[in-house]
Amino acid sequence: MRSYVVEVYTPATADLEPIETAARHAAADMSASGTPVRYVRSIFVALDEICFHLLDGPSADAVHEVTARAGIVPQRILEAAGGEAAETITRNDDRSEQ
Repeated sequence: MRSYVVEVYTPATADLEPIETAARHAAADMSASGTPVRYVRSIFVALDEICFHLLDGPSADAVHEVTARAGIVPQRILEAAGGEAAETITRNDDRSEQ
């Protein structure tokens, strides 16, 4: 599976929990019907009124279908790179503390 970032306008006063719950349920429904999609997490930047949702799936179209089922209207859906860089930074930080 690939990872995708879904960029969504989200008012600063929004309650993120129901949005995440709807996306998780939509991803589970898609997976149950044969298209594996997983809702990973979100990052909400209230000051900029933007939320980034991270999903894993076979294609941007599958991720878009999950957002539609969840009632999320994305500005963009972008394929994201893997997490090896974060692991490397953590390892380097661990060495500096020794």
